[in-house]
Amino acid sequence: MNVNLDARKFILSSLGVLCAMMFAIGRLSADNGNPIAIRWWGRDSISIETQWNLTVAINPWGDNTSADLFLFNQAHPVDTAQLAKRSFLFDFSADSSSPQLLDRLANQDATSWSKLTPLIKPSGNAIRVTSLADQGKVIQLEVDGVRIVYCNRLSLETLTRDQLDLLVGLDVLLFSSSTEIAKEAGEWIERLKPRVFIPIAFKRPTTSASGLDWLSQGLGNKVEIKRIDGNTHAIRAAKMQLEQKTQLVLMDAIPWQMPNELAELFRRKEVACRGSQDVFAKLTVGQMNFRPSNGTHTARWNAEHMMGRELGFFSQIYAKQEPGIAAIDLNPKQMPPDYVAAHADWTGKEEARQMERVSRFTRRFSYLLKDLPLDKKAPGSSWTPRSLLLQMDDHYSEHTANVVKKFELPDWPKNNAPTVLSVWPDLAPGETSRETGTLLPAKSGETKPIDRVSDVRRPTLDVYPAKNNPSGTAVIILPGGGFTYVVPNLEGSEAAEWLNDIGITAFVLRYRTKESAEPGEPLWQRPLQDMQRAMRLIRHESQRWQLQTDRIGILAFSAGGQIGAIAHSKANQSTYTALDAIDEKACNPDFSILIYPWQLLDVKTGELLDPIQITDQSAPAFIVHTHDDASSSVGAAKLYIALKQHKVPAELHVYQNGGHGYGVRDRPNSVISSWPARATDWLKIRGLLDQKN
Repeated sequence: MNVNLDARKFILSSLGVLCAMMFAIGRLSADNGNPIAIRWWGRDSISIETQWNLTVAINPWGDNTSADLFLFNQAHPVDTAQLAKRSFLFDFSADSSSPQLLDRLANQDATSWSKLTPLIKPSGNAIRVTSLADQGKVIQLEVDGVRIVYCNRLSLETLTRDQLDLLVGLDVLLFSSSTEIAKEAGEWIERLKPRVFIPIAFKRPTTSASGLDWLSQGLGNKVEIKRIDGNTHAIRAAKMQLEQKTQLVLMDAIPWQMPNELAELFRRKEVACRGSQDVFAKLTVGQMNFRPSNGTHTARWNAEHMMGRELGFFSQIYAKQEPGIAAIDLNPKQMPPDYVAAHADWTGKEEARQMERVSRFTRRFSYLLKDLPLDKKAPGSSWTPRSLLLQMDDHYSEHTANVVKKFELPDWPKNNAPTVLSVWPDLAPGETSRETGTLLPAKSGETKPIDRVSDVRRPTLDVYPAKNNPSGTAVIILPGGGFTYVVPNLEGSEAAEWLNDIGITAFVLRYRTKESAEPGEPLWQRPLQDMQRAMRLIRHESQRWQLQTDRIGILAFSAGGQIGAIAHSKANQSTYTALDAIDEKACNPDFSILIYPWQLLDVKTGELLDPIQITDQSAPAFIVHTHDDASSSVGAAKLYIALKQHKVPAELHVYQNGGHGYGVRDRPNSVISSWPARATDWLKIRGLLDQKN
């Protein structure tokens, strides 16, 4: 190979970094059914568009180009400063051998662009960008299981053998050249065996695919030729078969133009979709998950159903025309009792984005409708294109109107959406997932539905600032759920409302559930880590809510009560390794309110669990239980006795009846719902409701 010594050193150095990063971080997780659009805009200008609506533009030839990331590997007559004001821009002038990551997490407005390190765990929608040669002359992009390489007029001799080996079997090779390169293209294809080869001519005299006839003739039987009437090629993740030929894709630089009649049908459908987005974007997570007492669907089901129908029907049609697209079924189950939310933690704004993602999918690949009569059933579908577009227009309007009617229900949640905070800066200790939980179906017979969220891997805090006469006191609420799930309404937001009314700011902690625990690990251990980190975070940010750092306690229900009993006896003993300045703050609560704490006793000894170690420094506690609670009030009584023996202020209430799991609600033939009043008295006596200057 004709490579000078300095260039060889650079390439090998880049390769070493690349290999290390690949082994350390691994391939991006992805939904391999998602189609990616590769679009050619003339000369050497390409854009990559994903199902998550992330767009990367390579060498754009216009200041009005829209993208999340601009990549330049040579000088272009554009105002890059103007582009940089709108999006991320990368010109490969700095050291770019390390992979970079373009990402946007759900429920976040902003897209991020950063160097990929082992500490960063990308979402399944991220685009990973790597420069494989100096100044970005070979660019690799990975997204949704598809690997794309862009080469800017390079010959085979520019890269090392090891680098070429890494590229064998890639999905798409984009090759830009100003000369007729049939022989060179054949060498690339034989050496790298890409699934798809797309030539883009830098100085091609025509923008039409027919201008590359010389290339298809030069390659002969080495490739399968695919001609596209337009500038878009669809591809999704797939393995190349042993005898499969590389597909040579010849496309134009001008997008396919919709006929006027079809364009009007699309316009009507998209106007209806945007109208739905406007309504849903204003809804909170609680409103999206609200289960009407009349048994009708949640707002979230309507959002998923509208989006799922459009995506399902159009992907069926497109899949029959283009193997690069698969039929995608995201439509939820029809009956309310069977429904499980796909993303119970998504805000209405994120669900609106999902509708927009599907709407753009439908338009992005609409060129596949060009040969289909408007009034004849499309292959693979029971719909004609016209009837389907009209149906989607009506469908968005009808289901959105149904949701708007729910706003008039007497129990519709008020629009006082809590701020949601992540407890950890990125992944929680020992975790590999950012899942914030799955909302389980409601149980039959519940007159007032109880939310149950399972599989929490990324704990969050729902913030409810005090409404009346803020006292500067705050409480972290730990819902119950037996560590199988957390109950963020019955033992969360409803209790927060009581606390707000007496001047206390509340934070509902959705701690990690048992799925995250390692074999043999106590189920309370990771939730306790979450509670301690949350306590430190609130103290660190205390000025944000005008809080007194020595008046931050916990209100814990059921399994949360077990965590609370352990936490308030730990005397500021951290259960995880410090990460940052936040962890310099104290992690112990200043007081505890434990409501029907669950399984405080060791079943073998009948004594308090070993990790519950009460000392003279333990926090004061208010404890509530019922005599008829199957989880036994004996544990609560023994906890009180231990506090008494160490002269720690405490108060215990054991009610005659009321059972378990009542939160702040009434129970028939019981006075258990009076416990918040007794707790208010206790807080008042301890001066925790007094305002501090």
